[in-house]
Amino acid sequence: MTRDDLRLVSGEGVAFSLMVGAGESYLAAFVLALGLGEVASGLISTVPLLAGGVIQLATPAGIRLVGSRRRWSVACAIAQALAFVPLGVGAWLGRIPAVAVFASAALYWAAGMAIGPAWNAWVELLVPRAVRRRYFARRTSAVQLGLLGSLLGAGFVLQRAEGLGAPLLGFVVLFAVAGAARLLSAGLLARTREPEQAPVEEGGLPALPLLRRFPTGAGGRLLVYMLALTGVVMISGPFFSAYYLAELGLSYPRYVVLIGTALAAKVVMLPLLDAPARKFGLVPLLRVAWIGIAAVPLLYLVSRNFWFMAGIQLLSGAAWAAHEYTTFLLLFETIHARRRVAILTAYNLGNAVVTIAGSLLGGTLFDSIEGGSTGYVTLFACSGAGRVACYFLLRLIPPVSAPVRRVAFRAVAVRPTMGAVLR
Repeated sequence: MTRDDLRLVSGEGVAFSLMVGAGESYLAAFVLALGLGEVASGLISTVPLLAGGVIQLATPAGIRLVGSRRRWSVACAIAQALAFVPLGVGAWLGRIPAVAVFASAALYWAAGMAIGPAWNAWVELLVPRAVRRRYFARRTSAVQLGLLGSLLGAGFVLQRAEGLGAPLLGFVVLFAVAGAARLLSAGLLARTREPEQAPVEEGGLPALPLLRRFPTGAGGRLLVYMLALTGVVMISGPFFSAYYLAELGLSYPRYVVLIGTALAAKVVMLPLLDAPARKFGLVPLLRVAWIGIAAVPLLYLVSRNFWFMAGIQLLSGAAWAAHEYTTFLLLFETIHARRRVAILTAYNLGNAVVTIAGSLLGGTLFDSIEGGSTGYVTLFACSGAGRVACYFLLRLIPPVSAPVRRVAFRAVAVRPTMGAVLR
């Protein structure tokens, strides 16, 4: 691994974060600006995930087909950049069919999820073990700053465009920046060295039956809890953008402040989790995270005051940071290394399925009572009740003795109450 490779991988991460902050983060707002409705704005961040969940199962076969992880990663990055082209054209014309928006989002997520396993394995081989922790900590900080900066900058662009009486013009700029940033990251990936010798990938599709081995083990109980929690979170989670922009009528700057607050809370909290994890253990810390996650939608029933909601966002970002930190370490401890890629690949598909199921349930509930304030109250109450019920699954996870270490994550998306979704 040369210094040039280190710089290229870091630069690629920053370029990727610019794409997420300026593009993917504002898809729900774009759907609302097009007048496609609040339910569609919620489903745009969930339903297209199914394409990604299925395509990423074929990643090992794709790598073998093209002959290297680098070629596969570059191809996926270019495909992800191209997903913004029809969105930008639609924003310029002022109209685009809903099916085209969802198809573009499906291409975005399919390419994004397909690149993950290849990129992780490739970069792990590139970065020497002796410097890996320090290097990825610095890279993660740079990526988070890029994500926060692009998120704030994009909000400013949309506010200016709205002030000029051309709100969709702002989305043209955002999608152009997002696509260009991803093409830049693809170029940086193409220039990065790939080690000549690499271990053979585990198969993708045969991984699905492996989940049957886990229901009685700690790893299986953890996976079941994670899937159940994701499902009930998605009853309300995808609809917060519509709640902020359509129901409450917040300006783009205030919308960005709320999302940025959760993101900033997660960034600040992650480095602070090592000490309590060592003192109390990972499973107790996971239970504390559950308390915060369960409380969020119920607290939104209390008040619509902007600063009160900002406080909820602080709590939410911190709770999700603890959840993702503890589950990451617990998965590594409870799933054998030889089966980990296969199990987690299958889990990603399961996660996509419950994400879609939860959001479709939320959308159906919202539509069945004709939306409005009553619709959001129903979503928050049902999601909150489901999160509370997940405690019974959480209790089944036994204490696990796992080494606590600083974790370097990769931001893959931004969600209104979760901040950056980290992997």
